[in-house]
Amino acid sequence: MDNTLSNSFFYFFSATPQVLGGIMALFAVFVIFKIQALKDEILSLAQYLHNTIHDISEKGESAEMQKKRGKLAWEIKRHIEAKNIVQVFEAIEKYNSELHTSNKIYKARKTRFDNGYAIKENLVSDTVIASKITAFIIFFCLGILPFGKLVICHTVLLWIIFGLVLVLVGIVFKMVLTILKESFA
Repeated sequence: MDNTLSNSFFYFFSATPQVLGGIMALFAVFVIFKIQALKDEILSLAQYLHNTIHDISEKGESAEMQKKRGKLAWEIKRHIEAKNIVQVFEAIEKYNSELHTSNKIYKARKTRFDNGYAIKENLVSDTVIASKITAFIIFFCLGILPFGKLVICHTVLLWIIFGLVLVLVGIVFKMVLTILKESFA
């Protein structure tokens, strides 16, 4: 067995998890900061939406519709105070189809709220996927190390494993760059 190949194998499959772990830790700082900023912005938009719902007065509106809108405004306010944007979103979605409002301010504010919420959800979803792939790579690389002498003897298997890890690392880096780009937008 070639000693240089053996050293390279062990170096690659032990350094890759270390580098990925460091990059993900640094990456997490930016993403958590951005998610918190988005959450604050969404809560602010929810407050504007609450005020609009509370202040809407449409001609010919039934007492039942006024009651529904009042209940929605109360639910939104309660969830804003709890800083629970998921519950705010769900409350708005639950009552939105029943409101049938033609108020342009409400529609504009709801659109802004929905867009902010979608950006946050996509950022969280993309981050979770990138983290899962990264965890897989880390565990795979650390798991292959004890079998190093067996893998090095099989050149084709070694190249397949090496290529797989490089492709997965490339996918993770692309995802991280995309998420960071979204975070700085």
